[in-house]
Amino acid sequence: MAWLQRLATERQLSARTVEAYARDARQFLAFLSERFGAMPSIADFTDCAPADLRAFLARRRAEGI
Repeated sequence: MAWLQRLATERQLSARTVEAYARDARQFLAFLSERFGAMPSIADFTDCAPADLRAFLARRRAEGI
């Protein structure tokens, strides 16, 4: 939430842009939860490999997004 607040205030991004970032982050965290079998910790999130992001994007593409 602090990251989103910083985007809105310090970077002065529009509310819709911040909303899109929040949605993407929630979707990625949900994907990681499925992948790891539990809600990812900060360490899990920061240790993500490029393959994790590619797998997430591949799933989104398979969903037609």
